[in-house]
Amino acid sequence: AGPGSSGSAAAPSHLRAKAKSMSSLSYTRDDAGGLKGGEWANDGMGGIFDSEGYTGRKADGGMKIYKAHLFNKEGFGTTKDCPFDCDCCYI
Repeated sequence: AGPGSSGSAAAPSHLRAKAKSMSSLSYTRDDAGGLKGGEWANDGMGGIFDSEGYTGRKADGGMKIYKAHLFNKEGFGTTKDCPFDCDCCYI
């Protein structure tokens, strides 16, 4: 988040402390499938996520930030309309 921004670049430390390491990641929706409500996992790239794909971070204005690889839609992030005018987020 830049100057004057309220968004967070990292998940809160209390959530990061709860995150468990996954034995392997497929970078598909299956990665979140083994998590129960309230559980967090390390994504192997310095971030974390929960069973819904939420990263523990919020953008300016309070919108939750989710891991793109955990969306259900095949081919997410590759259309000419991404990232703002696509329908990848509607799962």
